[in-house]
Order: sequence, then C-alpha cells, then structure tokens
Amino acid sequence: MSIHIPRYWVVTTSADHARVGQELGMVQACHGKSAPLRRMRAGDGVMIYAPRDRFVGGRPLQAFVALGLVADDRGWQADMAGGFRPFRRAVH
Repeated sequence: MSIHIPRYWVVTTSADHARVGQELGMVQACHGKSAPLRRMRAGDGVMIYAPRDRFVGGRPLQAFVALGLVADDRGWQADMAGGFRPFRRAVH
C-alpha cells in the first residue's frame, strides 16, 4: 500500500486572477504551463500568493489570498480566446 504524503505548492498570481480561479474551482501556474501542474497530486495543498491586487496596473498587495486542496489527479487544457490554451487543475 502506498501512502501519499501531501506536498504544498505556492502559486504566484494577482489577486483578481486568484478570485477567478476560486470561482472556477481551479488553479493554473506559470502562465498555463503543464509541468508544474503535473507534479501536483490529489490532496496536495495549494497556497496562492498575490504580489499585486490586479494583473494590469494593480497596487502592491504581497499577501496570501487563497488556500485549497488539489481535487484529483487529472488536469486539463482550457481553450481561451486568441489561441491561449493554459493547463489547469481542479482545486477545492
């Protein structure tokens, strides 16, 4: 029997992008790259650090703004406008 010892991940993004992730129940990292998300496992913790309150023209914030747990061992690739296709993971 294999026991999963949870790891804890810090993702850096603006607070407004963190709110979108919370509303959608997901996290994306490193501008949507898949590699960081592939290392996450169900039950791992995720902390979202926001250096700014908004992505564009935001004020300094420098605070943790969200906490969650990786929901499962599957990720997916979203289809955004303009050909942007970021990878994401479900988070509770």
